[in-house]
Amino acid sequence: MDQLLALVFFATSVLLALLYAKERKRRSESPPVPAQLVSDPVEPVASAATSEPTSDPVTTDEFTDGDRAKTIEEIAATLDEAYERSGHPESLLSEAGFERGVAFLRDPAVPLEKLVHGIVGANHLVALMAAEALMERDEKEAPYAEIVAFVPMANLWRLYYLLRYFGVLDQPVVARVLLMTREWWPENPLLPKMLSDFVDARVARGEEVGMYDALRTHGCEFPDELETLLAKLTSEHSEALHEDFERWRRGWVDTKYLSGVGRVWAEQDWQGARGTASIDGALRAALPALRANRSMIVVGEPGVGKTSFVRRLAANAQEEGWTLFEASASDLLAGQTFIGQFEGRVREILARVAVQKRVLFYIPAFHESYFVGRHNQSPIGLLDLLQPSIEAGRVCVLGETHPAAWDLLIQQKPRLRNLMHAIRIEPASRTDTLALAREVFLAGEVEEAVLPEALELACSYLTTTQRPGNVLDLLHQACAYVRKDGPSRPVSRDDLLTSISLSTGLPRTVIDERVGLDIEELRSFLTGRVLGQPEAVNCLVDRIAMLKAGLTDPDRPVGVFLFAGPTGTGKTEVAKTLAQYLFGSRDRLIRLDMSEYQDPSSLSKMLGDGGDGEERSLVRQIRRQPFSVVLLDEFEKAHPRVWDLFLQVFDDGRLSDTRGNVADFRHCILILTSNLGATAHREGLGFVRGAAAYGSSQVTRAIETTFRPEFVNRIDRVVVFHPLPKTVMRDILRKELRAVLERRGFRNRDWAVEWEESAIDFLLARGFTPDMGARPLRRAIDEHVLAPLARTIVENRFPEGDQFLFVRGAADHIEVEFVDPESPPTATAPTQRESSSLAAIVTSPDGSAAERSCLESAVEECFEQLASDAWAEQKRTLLAEMDREDFWDDTARHDVLSELERRDSIESALGNAVSLMRRFESRPRDLGVPASIATKLALQLYMIRNALDDLEAGRAAELYLAIETAIESASVTANELASDGAVQSAEARRFRERLFEMYRAWAKRRHVRFETLRAMDGDHALAAIAGLGVHGILGSEAGLHVFELPNPRGGFDRVSARVRIVAQPCRPVQPAEEPALAAELLSAVPTDTTIVRRYRAEPSPLVRDSASGWRSGRLDRVFDGDFDLIE
Repeated sequence: MDQLLALVFFATSVLLALLYAKERKRRSESPPVPAQLVSDPVEPVASAATSEPTSDPVTTDEFTDGDRAKTIEEIAATLDEAYERSGHPESLLSEAGFERGVAFLRDPAVPLEKLVHGIVGANHLVALMAAEALMERDEKEAPYAEIVAFVPMANLWRLYYLLRYFGVLDQPVVARVLLMTREWWPENPLLPKMLSDFVDARVARGEEVGMYDALRTHGCEFPDELETLLAKLTSEHSEALHEDFERWRRGWVDTKYLSGVGRVWAEQDWQGARGTASIDGALRAALPALRANRSMIVVGEPGVGKTSFVRRLAANAQEEGWTLFEASASDLLAGQTFIGQFEGRVREILARVAVQKRVLFYIPAFHESYFVGRHNQSPIGLLDLLQPSIEAGRVCVLGETHPAAWDLLIQQKPRLRNLMHAIRIEPASRTDTLALAREVFLAGEVEEAVLPEALELACSYLTTTQRPGNVLDLLHQACAYVRKDGPSRPVSRDDLLTSISLSTGLPRTVIDERVGLDIEELRSFLTGRVLGQPEAVNCLVDRIAMLKAGLTDPDRPVGVFLFAGPTGTGKTEVAKTLAQYLFGSRDRLIRLDMSEYQDPSSLSKMLGDGGDGEERSLVRQIRRQPFSVVLLDEFEKAHPRVWDLFLQVFDDGRLSDTRGNVADFRHCILILTSNLGATAHREGLGFVRGAAAYGSSQVTRAIETTFRPEFVNRIDRVVVFHPLPKTVMRDILRKELRAVLERRGFRNRDWAVEWEESAIDFLLARGFTPDMGARPLRRAIDEHVLAPLARTIVENRFPEGDQFLFVRGAADHIEVEFVDPESPPTATAPTQRESSSLAAIVTSPDGSAAERSCLESAVEECFEQLASDAWAEQKRTLLAEMDREDFWDDTARHDVLSELERRDSIESALGNAVSLMRRFESRPRDLGVPASIATKLALQLYMIRNALDDLEAGRAAELYLAIETAIESASVTANELASDGAVQSAEARRFRERLFEMYRAWAKRRHVRFETLRAMDGDHALAAIAGLGVHGILGSEAGLHVFELPNPRGGFDRVSARVRIVAQPCRPVQPAEEPALAAELLSAVPTDTTIVRRYRAEPSPLVRDSASGWRSGRLDRVFDGDFDLIE
């Protein structure tokens, strides 16, 4: 194979050598004109443009049949060496191979199309010969347009022969060729001379040299390079070309440069522009100003059709030779990072949009030009750079803005009033708006009857824009909504309402007049989320009803309310709930901490100063989402200038930033919160210790003292938030606990969580504080419940499978007990009893069917009592008391709140018991209830029963307990008294301490609160105990407790201690005052000399209870706190 290729190569070389020898011989018989380099001082030979085509001495007849078989590519291949060594394109003319190729292509038998393809083809030598051959073809004029279009792609050699070809044409070609100037043309040392000769040759041929008309028609891609090239031409006619170029350039628009900065409008940008009567009138006023080259400013509210006006003006301006260039102030600033760059760009643009170029410089949001470009090192902005050119008439500017911004701009730059012709566009009439809507939307897109509905809805809810824009926007949204559901159908009224609801967040029940609003359902929604503040709920219900009925003032915010009250009483939660109901999301709440606006300079933070905080300014947030709830937290802490700022918001529902941009507050609800009046008392929350009154009158006085009358008069309603009673606190806590159970860590595990009342009380004590209200609640849940439980989970220290989690409160922490409901009973479990009591189940459960029946009976008994009409009536009576206007000023409120709290605790505890019992409904009855669950359920029911007895008897749920030295006892014999004096005081003190610990242990086992107010010091100890049923159980403990000690005489010495019990007051008490108050109340209790219980440890343990009559040898059990369960 290699040998064959070598043979072919050798034969080809021999053939080419023979052809070359033959051509050299022919050339020796007819010597060519010597080539002349441009630099030679002697007279040049005929150039590409001046030499007329001469007859070639070689005719096509000289080609043999073998020669004709040679392709033009083969001929071109013979010229490669000559092409490489040539220093000027002209030198190829003297090559025999070149002449032979030209002759070959000059033959009429060669199709013209082949010549053209050769000229624009990839083979340079073929292109040169084809161009030379085309000069002598009769049809040389035909492919001119195609070939001249190829000029920008041609290299120097090809361009030389194209110029020779253009030089022999009858049509004018100089301007078209020069317009094709490339970036490299002026820098080439040969090309200016070639072009100069070309121009001179064309003039000699009779062409009138000029390029102005061609420049206007076709433009020039590289005008700077063309200008440089013209300056280098040596032709005597180049001056005329240069003058034409300068004349054109003075009116030329550099669209390429301008498009890199902004946008040059084209025909599609103004096609289809429609207008209203207002726009038509504005257009008639604008055209004379445009013809006078006067700058204009289009002023109108959003939606009136300013952009449509500009489109129609652009259409008219284009007919008169104008070009519309659009660039916003931010477009001009983009990418300009260094000092001086921005100013340089503006000057460059002003030069390129000079009025003689007939460029209309369109600047949307023209008012922004005052601020853009200013910085710390320079107070000069874009408008400062534009104004001199506008004033001198060097540019024609078309600005667009809205009235408030224009008025502000006039204040800053008064001369603009005379420099720019103001074209004002008013909102379209309702008739014009409907007519335009019919014109824009096809008959099949929108039902005719829907158009008036769209007008009414848009004017009611889309007021941030004006007619006709708001109506057209609504219809466009509705059409898009219809199209996304499948095949297109006409837009209906329901589609409009859905679009309004989606864009505003307002529920259909509020915006649809055909649908009624269930006030009670609304009240229930709010009450379920706003706990303990009925006045706030009523306020919101009334305002939403007014909004639904269309009775709110359309020129003011929907509502302006002042929520006054202590911290942590739910003011923020009310605002969030309102945002969720009215606008579909709690995120629609805009919250401002007014303590951050305490100095006059803070106004800029609220209005926006153009700095980093611009996006967070109130004006920007409302402009972005006008349907919002605005919460102005701790409003009284703001500077008085901030108060005055909101006066215009309360009055007009509008607020402008420092740049004149207007925020529309007419669809907002503004809520001011304040602690005014809440700090004048020390009571705080319902459970906090204090005695001063807190009520509406106190808050009203504080508000009137702080704010000016004209400010207060603009507030629609002052809502007083009262301290939270314990019933509400408990509801809030349980709501938070329900939310906790929805977290992933609980959802993903088979855990049943039971919150015992002791845990609830523990979290209430730590989650509600006088200063912070309910705010620490979530932190308390995290700290005392979730954090310890999280450590248990991550360390895998919990049993696998289904588990009951019993959460209870201890002295200083929360305890969580994991109980497996299916765990088998222990080997020491007692045998099943035929009948059971709650006390027996608490102490020794067996999980039998009998215990299950006992528990079910107890649950049913308690449930019947709480479900009775009497219970409901008593609770309604208490709640009605809370609704009294003077309730929070009445000292008797403490009794009402206390009883409500007790009833709520009982209901909550029974709810836990019922919930726990229902977990075993599907369990076969003969399996009973797991013993570990039965004991806990029995204890709950035991405490509930005692709580119900206490409530019925009028006994308090909280008491003070004191243990003290017994000085005398009528029930103790004289010998016992004498022996008492003989016993060492250490034994008596030890017994008192043991009794105190017995009650502490009892409280822990019963899961009630036990707080030591005074530890045993000397003869006295004091504690506060609170929880379900404590009074009924501990009330019988009041009296003498005697401990018997064997003596050497065979008898017993005795030491005694007295237990005093008294109910805690319902009113809150300061913690520091509580020990003294408890001692005072206990001292007023009559001395009880009844012996309650006798205790003996030796020789055999024995306890004798005088009240119940029982005797037991389980002294340890009694001192462990189970004295109330021994039967």
